[in-house]
Amino acid sequence: MKRWGWLAVWLGWVALYVVFSSRVGSSENSAEWLVKILQAISPVLAERLSPEMLNALNFLVRKGAHFCGFAILAYLGYRMFRDSFGLAPPVALRWAILTSILRAFLDEWQQSFVPGRTATLMDVGIDTGGILTMALWIRSRWGQSSTRVP
Repeated sequence: MKRWGWLAVWLGWVALYVVFSSRVGSSENSAEWLVKILQAISPVLAERLSPEMLNALNFLVRKGAHFCGFAILAYLGYRMFRDSFGLAPPVALRWAILTSILRAFLDEWQQSFVPGRTATLMDVGIDTGGILTMALWIRSRWGQSSTRVP
């Protein structure tokens, strides 16, 4: 990827989070999307879901999206700081962790102003879990014989 490509991808991912932190990413909307996906995959299963089961599934999907989405943000941040800005891998990783955690707080702060959304430290904790898991994975790759760190 060209030098500034990782910066563009990282900015795109951040922009996606700004959109999903709005009313677009509300629990009600994600429940509707979940039902539509389940209806497409397994109409029988979708019909059998009780409202309580749908709420639980929606909760798990939403929290999983927090974890995975911020893990991806950390990876993109690492690549951006390393490849677009030329930082050494350990420094790039530290900046990726710092900026991703900052974005997690900003995500919740933004949601505090959106009707129908709530800001919770639990989500920041889940986001941070994804960020640190990705950081550990990236760090574990440095000891391998590959000439390029992921």
